[in-house]
Amino acid sequence: TSMIHEMTLYVFDWVLKFATKLLENNITMQASINISAKNLYDDHFYKKMIAVFNKYKIKPINIELEITETVLMENPELSKGLLEKFATFGFRIAIDDFGKGYSSLTYLAQFPINVIKIDRIFTSQILINPATQTIVKATVDLAKQLGYEVLAEGVEDFETADMLSRMGCNSAQGYFYMRPSKETEMLDFLKRSNK
Repeated sequence: TSMIHEMTLYVFDWVLKFATKLLENNITMQASINISAKNLYDDHFYKKMIAVFNKYKIKPINIELEITETVLMENPELSKGLLEKFATFGFRIAIDDFGKGYSSLTYLAQFPINVIKIDRIFTSQILINPATQTIVKATVDLAKQLGYEVLAEGVEDFETADMLSRMGCNSAQGYFYMRPSKETEMLDFLKRSNK
């Protein structure tokens, strides 16, 4: 529905409010927000996002826009133009769910990308499937050669986290580190971690 446009702006505003609370507690960290295909096809999306962003005193480098690989490939020229505007403004760009689509890293090199997020399909198989291990290691190596950071999604145990670390993966996310939490719980956790 067309509600996705207002929902994205609402979520972005909430993320920026939370990031402001973090700054007030001397915590600086990356805040990420997912962007849908419908957002990319809205002619006014960029201006609306910048208007919301400019209400807060946060540096653009601390905001990361995530777009799935499949959405990026639906209309690469349109996606590229809009992402270049956001990147020029200073936002970081992440490719979410990498590996679910059919694009290659070398093809993605034409986009202003900072982070490749390896899809949980690979992460969930990495301990039991040697072919998956080879694919993930090759993806990490090539992504880093292209200057991208690499994040693995869906890490749920120490063994997977350890293997990804040994493969050179920059970071990871998943239940092994933390489950989704309420805003107050997250703020308390970050305050304790920041000491």
